[in-house]
Amino acid sequence: MSVYLSRGVSPKAVSDFIKKCAENSINLRMLQVIKGCEPLVRVALEPYTTEAPCYLYSLSKSFTSIACGMCIEDGLLSTETKMCELFSDKLPETVDENLAALTLGDLLSMQSGHGTCALSVMRTAEDSLKAFFAHPFVHKPGTVFTYDSGATCVCAAAAERVTGKKLVDFLDERLFSKLDIKKPRWDECVDGQTFGGTGLYLSGDDIVKFGRMLINKGVYKGQRIIGEDYINLATTKKADTGNNGAPDWTAGYGYQFWRTYDNSYFFNGMGDQLDVCVPHKDMILIYNGD
Repeated sequence: MSVYLSRGVSPKAVSDFIKKCAENSINLRMLQVIKGCEPLVRVALEPYTTEAPCYLYSLSKSFTSIACGMCIEDGLLSTETKMCELFSDKLPETVDENLAALTLGDLLSMQSGHGTCALSVMRTAEDSLKAFFAHPFVHKPGTVFTYDSGATCVCAAAAERVTGKKLVDFLDERLFSKLDIKKPRWDECVDGQTFGGTGLYLSGDDIVKFGRMLINKGVYKGQRIIGEDYINLATTKKADTGNNGAPDWTAGYGYQFWRTYDNSYFFNGMGDQLDVCVPHKDMILIYNGD
């Protein structure tokens, strides 16, 4: 086990936390707590490390959001961009009024109009985007929150279409390289469409860098990566999640970021993956389980 604890951090508290995870059948891999630029806790349980890339599951979504934000800043997209206009070649024969109204902002806020997640049918489809647009739009877009990783996949496709680049290549130029992150792997549907909502491989240390950039309103080591306006837009409430379970899951959803009741935000993934950004305390918590 690799352990670093800053002065003043209780070893017993950290040990008790690790034991509690084990008691609840959570396979803790890594835990980091950072205040400002200073690590308070940095723990990795063997055989895991904070440096080794791992499959991020839905933590990937927030990176796709930042890619869309960059395209918006570049004037290539807007939250009002109609998907029927951007993907006119991927539409079903009959386009109903719900599909016709669908915008990028609806997708980013998980208010696509779908009643269920479309990614399961997109993964192995001959044409993943056609599969998404053929999935039933049972709600008016922008009105009902449905957690839909397929919607994030279309956000990724939108960024790829307007930039002419694979999402990982675009973000390598504009984000990863500027955060001193080696170009990562990002998995795809069988037709080559980047998942967007899952499938990115990054290390715990890489996620810390991303979190610092977010906390600093788009700036990393003095260099502006993305504008403060988009960070504020993406991390404020856009969708009502009031019927979504435990308290911090009901505080609302932004553009691929979850809200908390103390005015913080987080992004998470299957397998007990979590990154909490607490701007008013200048703190980040990174947790990776299995």
